[in-house]
Amino acid sequence: MLTFHFEEIGSTSDEAKRLIVEHADQIVLVWADTQTQSRGSHGRSWKSPQGGAWFSLAVPMPRPEAATPVVVGEALIETLSSYCDGLTLKHPNDILRHGKKLVGILCEQTLSAGRSPEEQPPTTVIVGVGINANFAASELGDDLRTPPTSLRDILGHDVDLNELIQASAKTILARLRP
Repeated sequence: MLTFHFEEIGSTSDEAKRLIVEHADQIVLVWADTQTQSRGSHGRSWKSPQGGAWFSLAVPMPRPEAATPVVVGEALIETLSSYCDGLTLKHPNDILRHGKKLVGILCEQTLSAGRSPEEQPPTTVIVGVGINANFAASELGDDLRTPPTSLRDILGHDVDLNELIQASAKTILARLRP
């Protein structure tokens, strides 16, 4: 897995899409300390302040499934269960803890670079993940559709973001490409 870290970036998913052109058929992980143009489902904006686990994983897949967001959500619940309990998947792209949003997921498919539709793998799945981690959820404001929470709010302390991102990516890959 090729890993790229940025202090600040527009969108980790947009960068992952750009990088798969250069690194066709490879798994690419892009993570950033902050994002300035992050987005959620239906084009909604997503706030990505310093202290979050903001990453995108580009995974070449022969036949992406419609259930990919659910598979990713289940993988993230598995990873996050080592930090806290009470996690549920709000179909198809949010993970909640006691009704408050902890994680947002956005899965997109793109034609693999340098491939025609007849060649395999025909697509790369871009898995965008935002985990509210090392900041108080109140920093996100109160104008959100679902009230937020963060790992800092739940645990009372910060977590190692690199460790969280690497563990999450590993679990996602194990579920998507068993």
